[in-house]
Amino acid sequence: MRPFPALLAALLIFQPAPLPAAPAGPEAFIKDGQVVVVSGEETLTMPSYAVAVKAVANSDLNWASIPADQGQSLGLAEGLYLFTAEGAVYGLIPAGPGPSPQSVSLSPTGRILIVDPGRAPNRNLSLYSYPELGSLGSLAVFQRGEEPPLLWTDKGQALFTSLDLESRSRPCDYAPCGPTSVKFFNPAEGKITTLLAGDPTCDYTVVSVAGGQLTATKLCLAAATSWRFYPEGQAGVKVTARLPE
Repeated sequence: MRPFPALLAALLIFQPAPLPAAPAGPEAFIKDGQVVVVSGEETLTMPSYAVAVKAVANSDLNWASIPADQGQSLGLAEGLYLFTAEGAVYGLIPAGPGPSPQSVSLSPTGRILIVDPGRAPNRNLSLYSYPELGSLGSLAVFQRGEEPPLLWTDKGQALFTSLDLESRSRPCDYAPCGPTSVKFFNPAEGKITTLLAGDPTCDYTVVSVAGGQLTATKLCLAAATSWRFYPEGQAGVKVTARLPE
């Protein structure tokens, strides 16, 4: 999935605004691990294969993505529903463009809800304030293998690797292709800073963060044309950088 056209300028659009709560009308709740909807005298238990109930990581909440074809007959709005530990609806994030969520988590501080569409290594994570559920925009992340897409500092800031598809500086025979950089997201300022900038010959990938310092892998090839084929088996070297104050 391609990120927004202006990748560097439009990684985040910070205009926090409260999202609507679950709409009045049909009542939805979780019972025995399934979403149940009651509307008047009608009751519908949604099959798990169509509407799966999953845990919100780092919390006692659960979530379920309800498509239009499942709740439409009872007037249930399409979107991502959050449920309390007791099974009641906590809130609704209306469905938007793009793929359905694959995972939902809370940041270690418990102040940011991250909705991840998963699957593609290059993708946009949607962020919401918690518990208000105000939109905080999105982060265009690039994830290799089992690495987490975001690494959090003890101050609630995030580090991530981002892929630049717009530069077209490498003649690759694979996709997605482009320089990768390490970026720093400060929720308090609504700001993203590039800490280690990739270029036509070098990639940077964040590895860890501790004590106000990040560690990353730097992988450089002789020339931009050397990236035509992916450099399998080349590990790069470790580099460090201080986080912004």
